[in-house]
Amino acid sequence: MAKTIAGLYDSFQDAREVQTALVNAGFDRKDISILAANADNRYKDFVDRNIDESEYDKYYVTDDDGRNRAAEGATAGGVLGGAGGLVLALLVPGAGPFTVTGWLAASLIGLAGGAITGGILGALADAGIDDADATVYSEGVRRGYSLITVKADDNRAAQAARIMNDHGAINTDERADYWESQGWERSYDADAPVYNLEQIEAERTGYQSYNTNGSDGVSTTDDDYYRNHYTNNYANSGRDYNYYDPHYRYGYGLASNPTYAGRDWNMIESDVRRDWETRYRDNDSTWDDVKDAVRSGWYSVKNAVR
Repeated sequence: MAKTIAGLYDSFQDAREVQTALVNAGFDRKDISILAANADNRYKDFVDRNIDESEYDKYYVTDDDGRNRAAEGATAGGVLGGAGGLVLALLVPGAGPFTVTGWLAASLIGLAGGAITGGILGALADAGIDDADATVYSEGVRRGYSLITVKADDNRAAQAARIMNDHGAINTDERADYWESQGWERSYDADAPVYNLEQIEAERTGYQSYNTNGSDGVSTTDDDYYRNHYTNNYANSGRDYNYYDPHYRYGYGLASNPTYAGRDWNMIESDVRRDWETRYRDNDSTWDDVKDAVRSGWYSVKNAVR
């Protein structure tokens, strides 16, 4: 019997790295799916094919219950990539643009045509994910996180979960608590629009601030260290401390990410830059503007410099 294991990640690139790790461990690529909200076309560099709304009808079949679903036969063919390798971009009316790869593509195209009650939540529930967990995963995707799911036999489910955790899966209990503190009612609205890039950045910054004020966040000592670093390095930049604060905290978070554990800054900088550019880059900032703040956050945990 197969189980569906799921995890949320900060970026599509993170999820792709997990996918690679799962495939390298022997999991079939067609059993792995990545889903992310493609706000402002942020994942255009990953997309292999855009699925136009005019194409949706040809992917439907009517099942024994009389419900329209995306045709598994069609998705198993070359159009959608039977091996789960193609990254697709499509628009879900009312919700917004999404990027998807793997087995979940069929369900999401069904959703695009209005076929699945409950939206992404319904697709995940159909895959056997607990309703409460599916609600958090669906809301996470809407808020700009990337969801990876893998179908695994019972005897390999624990291995899949371990690989996903080792690659920095988000603690969804903590994230849901934060959303609830902001007024979320632990429900998922299938028609609510996905977050744009400005909202995604506010989400990340808001959680960092929330986490800082909790028991396991950035310490007062570290915060003082960042402010001192700002005074010595950025005071004449024309930008106040609040501009750099999320980048110090981003670096802080990297130090506890298993992906970067035990590695020197020079070894990880190119990967960190790529991830930062996915999450934060805009018209007002570049990597060169903030890389010293990110590195300072990293070293504040690594104790490489003080």
